[in-house]
Amino acid sequence: MKKIAALLRNDAKNVFRDDILIAITFAPFIMALAFRFGLPPLREVLLNYFDLKTYYPLVTAFFTLMASAFYGWVVAFMLLDDRDENILPVIAVTPLRKTGYLAYKIALPTLASLILVLSLTPAINLAAFDYLRFIPIALMACMEAPLMTLLLTSFAGNKVEALALAKLDGILFLPVALPFFTQSPLQYIAGILPTFWIGKSFEAINSDIGTFLLIVMIGFAVHAAALFLAYLKFRSRMD
Repeated sequence: MKKIAALLRNDAKNVFRDDILIAITFAPFIMALAFRFGLPPLREVLLNYFDLKTYYPLVTAFFTLMASAFYGWVVAFMLLDDRDENILPVIAVTPLRKTGYLAYKIALPTLASLILVLSLTPAINLAAFDYLRFIPIALMACMEAPLMTLLLTSFAGNKVEALALAKLDGILFLPVALPFFTQSPLQYIAGILPTFWIGKSFEAINSDIGTFLLIVMIGFAVHAAALFLAYLKFRSRMD
């Protein structure tokens, strides 16, 4: 525990030394405040044109995804700094070893984003749902954090490239909206991307329990497969 505490203190110092990391770390809280207090007044303004409340479940699903992705990006940027400063070879000869260090770096955004999603998503109070059913969706969404960490550190050579790739990640987030706009079976073509299943699970959160559990289980399976492939690429890059 002392080793983990020391790593946490060091990571906290690294975050607060970098303006970009500070902004990303606090972005979920800013988003939550904007959604909670900004969308209801905006809905009143737009009510003569369309009812924004129709899209509140989509906004909620999008928030769970982004809150997790943000923390994945933070840890990815720190890992890229570690790689640039050749810290990993030094870690490899310590009692923690490189495997333990990387396991910590993967677990950190996962746990942090899970706590964040479970606490902030109900607080924005936009969509009514059974909290017990929301828990497996939150668990699925937090898998996006290590996935973003692995993908960015695998394909980016430095933090500048990582920032560019993080922007391109927006394309991967688009499938979360698909289930809210169509009921066509063709939507499942997007099911190859993990983000689709976060949106689909949230869209089905009030469906019968059998349908909901089936969608969630498929979502977990797709996320697990994506994480495995990303880890293989990550390991080859780190080696």
